[in-house]
Amino acid sequence: MHALILYDDGRPEAALDPVEAVLTERLQAAGWTVETLRTSALSIRPCVGCFTCWTRTPGECGMDDDARTYAKAHARSQLFVVLTPVSFGGYSGRTKTALDHIVPNIFPTITLRKGEVHHPLRYPALRGWLNIGWQPVPDAACAETFAALNVRNGLNGDVKLSDTLVFTPADNAAARTAAVHALLQKVEALP
Repeated sequence: MHALILYDDGRPEAALDPVEAVLTERLQAAGWTVETLRTSALSIRPCVGCFTCWTRTPGECGMDDDARTYAKAHARSQLFVVLTPVSFGGYSGRTKTALDHIVPNIFPTITLRKGEVHHPLRYPALRGWLNIGWQPVPDAACAETFAALNVRNGLNGDVKLSDTLVFTPADNAAARTAAVHALLQKVEALP
């Protein structure tokens, strides 16, 4: 099994460094291969909505940058974990720029899934999509929106498990570790 961690590791978001370490250690101990893509090391231009990835180069972004590497890593993963600062209830700008480049991994047609219109997946569905966010100042409404965003991403990706954690400076290292372990127990329980 392959896990992909997309980590916006910019400052002050480095508060999630220990969380990334615990995730990696625990997943590897459970037999997963873990790949971490750090947004600080990726050169990804914003998606321009050209849909070249659907028409001229199906399954591959028309822009020749790290978006291609990221989309391929996402396609071969069974677990996708996003580590990001929470920005107005959503992803950070760098995280959102990367996430927009998942479009090559879906088909341009539409289908009904769970009573909703979605694009069919080009590759097998992820088993899980986990969002782990950082808020320098606690904001319950933004955390709730961030969790709802994860549910919608899970529906779009037809995943078995979508779940969210949001940490603040008030959460000590032991609490963060315990929360990550509990989250990964849900992943391990997946069929």
